[in-house]
Amino acid sequence: MKKIVFTFSLLLSILPLKGQEVGCIASNIYQQLSLFPQEKVYLMTDKATYIAGEHLWFRAFLTDALSHRQDVPISRYVYVDLIDPDGNILKHHQIRPESSGVFHNRLELNDVLAEGTYMVRAYTTYMR
Repeated sequence: MKKIVFTFSLLLSILPLKGQEVGCIASNIYQQLSLFPQEKVYLMTDKATYIAGEHLWFRAFLTDALSHRQDVPISRYVYVDLIDPDGNILKHHQIRPESSGVFHNRLELNDVLAEGTYMVRAYTTYMR
């Protein structure tokens, strides 16, 4: 009985795909990406763990989501937030790239930061 149900559900999931044309799907994907550009930010830090009072040095790479090329993205700024364990934003930076297209800066960690797991979030305007 389980084999019959599995076979029937497999056939039902494949049948709608048969009616779509490959050219139509590619056209829809291209139209979606042209209307809503997608980017990815890769954030690299100098260490894995930090102590209060240190500087968190980072470098961000902005790429096109589809081709992973760095020369394609349209955003001019990368925003970097330091978020505490409760979800509150402690620091917010807006960073422009240097001539090579790499974003870099530092977050100054206060001496009075409580012990815990903090999150560093990087994004662009299109990623909000």
